[in-house]
Amino acid sequence: MSEIKQTVTDWIDAHHDLIVDAHQKAWELAEVGLLEHQTSALLAGILEAHGFTVERGVAGMPTAFVATYGSGAPVIGVMAELDALPGLSQQAVPYREPAVEGGAGHGCGHCSYAATALGAALAVKAAIDAHGLPGTIKCFGCPAEETLVGKVFMVRDGVFDGLDACLGHHPGGANTVFMGHGNAMNSVKTELTQIHVLGLEADRIPAPCHHR
Repeated sequence: MSEIKQTVTDWIDAHHDLIVDAHQKAWELAEVGLLEHQTSALLAGILEAHGFTVERGVAGMPTAFVATYGSGAPVIGVMAELDALPGLSQQAVPYREPAVEGGAGHGCGHCSYAATALGAALAVKAAIDAHGLPGTIKCFGCPAEETLVGKVFMVRDGVFDGLDACLGHHPGGANTVFMGHGNAMNSVKTELTQIHVLGLEADRIPAPCHHR
């Protein structure tokens, strides 16, 4: 293992409690899309305390943020998903046991996604400092992934512009690396309100629809 990689792994080992604590707090907060105020503040606050410059409320979303450290190229991003899902509140037990009846929960593991992105950004920062490396590390707080909104608005507003690479991952049922691909998606709601649309009579106008 190179000295730089060793610095990264040593930092993660030494700050295990910080990363696990962030994970557990994000799990307990379990805030749904665009309402991840405490989760966003938690991660942004930790990054800021470790020397990152944090821009909050990017792309018109109060819970979206960009935390930046370093200068010059390469510019590498890591993404931290923030949102939970409604109705999935769960205690940390291997059977169904809501923490809050009817509350939200991290069914897709975004609490882990957020914590590991946080740890990765901080560990890279430690390597930059220890070895005098050129380059910039950015941690993106991405809200509302479950509703296909957050990163769409961030891309629209150029939040990811200038990156050489942007890394993401997703928790799964096995501790392994899997390279795959998927389809890009967006969420659109349309509602027809006029009596006559393209010559259709009122009783032939389609009902409001939700395409995903």
